[in-house]
Formats: sequence, C-alpha cells, structure tokens
Amino acid sequence: MSRQGNIVIRGAAILLVGLSLQFSLFSQTEVVDGEESPAESLGVQIEQIFSEDYPNMKAYVAVEDAEKRPIPTLVRGNFTVSIDSVEQKGNFKVTGFQYTEAPVSYFVLLTVNGLLEGEPIAYQRSAVLELIDQMRDKDTLSLYLVGEQPKILFENVAKPKLDMGLITGIEVDPENVSKLYDSVAAIVPRLKQAPNERRALILYSDGRDQQSRRTHDETVRLLNQNSTSLHTIGIRILGGATLSALDRLSQSTGGRYYFSTFADKILPNTNLLVRRLMQSYVIQFKASGVRADNDYHEFVVSARDDEMRGKGSAIFIAKRVPLSLYLQIILIVLLILVIVGAVLFLLWQSKKRRVKMGITARRCPDCGSRMKDDWENCPFCAYIPNLKKRALKKKEKKKKGKVA
Repeated sequence: MSRQGNIVIRGAAILLVGLSLQFSLFSQTEVVDGEESPAESLGVQIEQIFSEDYPNMKAYVAVEDAEKRPIPTLVRGNFTVSIDSVEQKGNFKVTGFQYTEAPVSYFVLLTVNGLLEGEPIAYQRSAVLELIDQMRDKDTLSLYLVGEQPKILFENVAKPKLDMGLITGIEVDPENVSKLYDSVAAIVPRLKQAPNERRALILYSDGRDQQSRRTHDETVRLLNQNSTSLHTIGIRILGGATLSALDRLSQSTGGRYYFSTFADKILPNTNLLVRRLMQSYVIQFKASGVRADNDYHEFVVSARDDEMRGKGSAIFIAKRVPLSLYLQIILIVLLILVIVGAVLFLLWQSKKRRVKMGITARRCPDCGSRMKDDWENCPFCAYIPNLKKRALKKKEKKKKGKVA
C-alpha cells in the first residue's frame, strides 16, 4: 500500500475516534441510586424548617429547573424525605404553597450608600412598590436600610396600612456606612416578631461590606440556626466584583441569588423571587427512626421530575418537647388515683382472704384481738396471758375514768 494510502487510512481512523469521543461527551449521563439519569438536575432548596413540635415537622421547599425557573406541578410521589439517611416512609403531605392561602411576612433591606445614587436607588424603590402590589391583604412588610445598624423604617405592617410615602422618600446617604453582615445579623432576631409563620428575608445590595464586626461565616451560621433563608438581589456597581459575597450568602442559607446586570433588572428579578416564594411547596410529616435529643440532624428532601433529579439539605434540632403545666397536673392526678386505687384494692383483697378463713368483725371482749366466728375461746388470751392482763388493765382504767 502506498504512503498516501496509509495517511488516508490513519486520517479516517482519527476522525472516527474523534466522532466517537464527541458523541460520548454529548450523551454523558450520571448514575443516581443505581439508575442512569441526565446530567441536568433540579435545584432543591429548603427555605424554612420547623421542628419545635418534633417529631411533627414542616418545611418550605423550593424546586427549580436548570434555568432557575420554579416547578409548581410536582406532587407527593415526586418527593422523598429523609433524616440522617433514615428515609421517612410514613405518610407525609405535600402542598403547593400558593394553594394554602397562608400569609407571608416580608423583611426587606435596601442599600443606600453613595454609590447607588440615581437609577440603582430608584429601581430599589420601584422593586419595593412592586412587591407591595403583589402582596395579599394579610401579608406584612418590614423595611430597613443597611448601615452601621439597620435603620428601621417600619415593621410588620399589613398591606392595607402601608404608607407609600415612606418608600418613595428613600434616598441615598453619602455618609452611609454599609455594614452588610452586621445589618443582616441584627434583623434575624426581629424575624421572631413576625405575625406569620412563612417569612422571607430579602437583601438588595451591591455586595460591599464596610468592616462589619461579624464575618460571612458567622452570619451564615446565625441564619441557619434560625432556619432563615436569605434571598439577595445583586446590583452591579463598579464591575460587580463584590457580588459573589451575596451569592455565597444565599447558597449557604437555602435562598436564591439574582444578579442584576443593569439597574433596570432589579424589578424583574423581584418578580422572579416572589414567584419562587409563591410556587414553593409545604412538606409536613411525622418523623420516625430519629429520637428527640435536642441535637443537630440533617434533613434531606429529594425531588424528581421526569428524568431530572435533585436534592437539598438543611440542619435542624430535634427538640425534646417538655410537658406543659396542664399535662403535668393531669399526670400527677392520675398517679394519685392509681396509688389510692392500688391501696383500696389491697385492702379489699386482705378482707376477702379473712372472710374466706372465717374471720369477720368478731373480736375478743377481753384483749380485742380478731376471732373466727366458730371459736369458743380466744386463743390469744389463752396462750398469751400478758396480752389478756394488759387488756384487762386498760378496761379497769376506762371504768375508773368514767366513775371519776
């Protein structure tokens, strides 16, 4: 075979190998639980988890596709739940949050440092007004400004009572010091004052932190300990190098980060966030296989939609619920009744045995000892003379006392 023929054959072989490698790359799959599934996966995030009444548990869970769009059509069969790798196979309930009509308490932090002058602050105001427009009458809103400590504009106000003038009057403050982590941390304890169980903490920021006392990790730990997800809407200023901090805050707490390439994207990102909150799921179940020990445990929710899969996890405390004062009183009363009942039962059994032996209420007239009905003489007086003597002395003393 000629030299040119060998070159052609080698070229064809290389081409076939390249095509096969390319095909294998495009058809790449991953193995999950022993089954093949596409590399594309669902995003599952646990936004809130409640274990105060453990083993009764409730969690708010968001499920999104690869493009971060909420998937609102899943049912119970699409979910599996586990605690510390122990699958909860018992009956659990999955409900779309938008069908529960449960109210939401929104907590919003706006950033007003001098760099956000102009469109960035204007679109933040518009975003809050848009959020209010989508709120329901029983939803509440708390609004704060990031600073050395968060400035409180108002807290836990229902939609019908909101003063729009407080929002439209928000302006940048050139002297503002944006202590991002300190401001977020200061809001967390105030979440407990929310009138609604469902809470959403939302931060609008360019990601810059000016020497907060708290670190990123400390803030994340505080949010997770209080079962609070932080949703962030990043505003690109001066290249946006600081926005990665917002992404990490959200990812570490079960929230969602939305990147606004330009200020006019703040408004649509707010709409996406509200849509995500409303199209999340409520999962309720009674835990089994893990005892209440006041210790930390891992809660995992897995979701499947057609061939797409995903899972999310969160840490919670399996709280040992103490008995209420009312239940304690009931238990004490029941214990007393059981003890009294046991004593009466033993007395009745003793009397029953005596009757069976022929011993009733008859007593010796001299010593006072119990006697059988068919005894002619008292054996105690006969065989224990001292007993009879003591009994006779007592009778004589009683007679003398009566005569005196």
